[in-house]
Amino acid sequence: MSVDTQPSEKYDEIDRSEEVVPMEEGISKKDICVSASIDLPFGADVAFNAFVDLPRQPSWSSWLRSVKYIDDDDSDFEYSSCGIPLRQTKWTISFQGLKFSWKARSTIIERPTKIGWESISGLKNQGCVTFMENEHGTRMTLAMTFVAPKIVATLLRRSSRITSTIEKVLMSTLVQFRDIVLEDVE
Repeated sequence: MSVDTQPSEKYDEIDRSEEVVPMEEGISKKDICVSASIDLPFGADVAFNAFVDLPRQPSWSSWLRSVKYIDDDDSDFEYSSCGIPLRQTKWTISFQGLKFSWKARSTIIERPTKIGWESISGLKNQGCVTFMENEHGTRMTLAMTFVAPKIVATLLRRSSRITSTIEKVLMSTLVQFRDIVLEDVE
């Protein structure tokens, strides 16, 4: 399905072909799952290196206000299999006039194919971004699961418009990511 809010891009789409499954097994009735995918005209290494720079995230996401590392540079980090530290961060977003913050930790980093996280306080969420090389460059998929209070989750599930709005925000983020990173590599 193409996003109608911007001129149609050949490879921009909200991916509804696969059900998003959170990192933890099973989906509760409180979970709101959203995802979006885009084909990028550059390699997975380039995409991965840009996305893994977490404090840079607000530059391509209009709803993110800040992302900051909250653990010390000299902390005893747990490291991913590719040698990147699994750090803790504080995220602040503003969405439709509401401001939310949470702390998160990286759960998996597999260069150059996958970055995963989960919240450790505040707004409960988890997700992952994957980078799969293809004939066009790289297919990037951003999938997130939010755990909402039961009443909010029920309202969100009943209104596909709200879920669609969140998916459009994710798609806009991916388009901005593509454009900014493409500008960097040219």
